[in-house]
Amino acid sequence: MTPTKKEEKLVMLLLDDLIQEEKRGGLFFKEASKVSKDPKIIAVFEWLAQQELEHLDVLTGLKTVLEKDIQTESQKVIQEIAGQPVDIIDLSDMIMDDVDLPAFELFKNQDFVELFKQISVTSIIQYAMKIEYQNAQYIKDFMKHIQSKKYADLLIRLIDDEKQHFIALKKLLDKKP
Repeated sequence: MTPTKKEEKLVMLLLDDLIQEEKRGGLFFKEASKVSKDPKIIAVFEWLAQQELEHLDVLTGLKTVLEKDIQTESQKVIQEIAGQPVDIIDLSDMIMDDVDLPAFELFKNQDFVELFKQISVTSIIQYAMKIEYQNAQYIKDFMKHIQSKKYADLLIRLIDDEKQHFIALKKLLDKKP
């Protein structure tokens, strides 16, 4: 089944949500690594930040490919209707998709810094596992609105990515001294 316009919009919104989540996660763990003196905690935070940024690259690339695919299909339809080529304006560069950085001012709060000093590596990993699980569940719930095989397969792949992060975190938790 060919994706409907509604499905295209829904999948793009989902990708936007997931991209923002990866940005927030990467920034959170990067900033969190700066508030601890414990090398184990710092290493875990840095590893988690790197994982989030790698996943961000995958999602951003996927969104770009899908946008081009949608744009190409739209171009074909327009050409068939009008009988002549039409330029489609790409507004993606005009969209502001930066994370709300002022929210990260909380890391400058001394109480928060002190709290982070008391968090165990186990708690950090468990928290990250919870987020990966919730993201996978969010995508799974989202699948109820998708009927096309193309997008269903894409969402299954995204769920698998979240699962892989969860598994990597579980292995890290199991190896932790």
